[in-house]
Amino acid sequence: MEKNDTFYKVRPMMRKIKQKCLQHFVPSQGKPIRFGYKVWFLNTDTGYLVNFDLYQGKNPFSNEAHKGAVEKAAAPLLAGGNP
Repeated sequence: MEKNDTFYKVRPMMRKIKQKCLQHFVPSQGKPIRFGYKVWFLNTDTGYLVNFDLYQGKNPFSNEAHKGAVEKAAAPLLAGGNP
């Protein structure tokens, strides 16, 4: 543990998340990324994380056909609930 690591309490969780992400990362040259993870973050203007959500793909039961992708993702984050 670093002497001045202010994130020492959450560092083990961060390492585990990074490890899991790297396990599923498969680089390929010359091909567009068709599958993967998207994470939407809501931050303050000073950079503090307020809320986040993992994108799970298109919802076939959604009644929000008129909304754009960013609006669909941002609305639950701005509402403050758990999307």
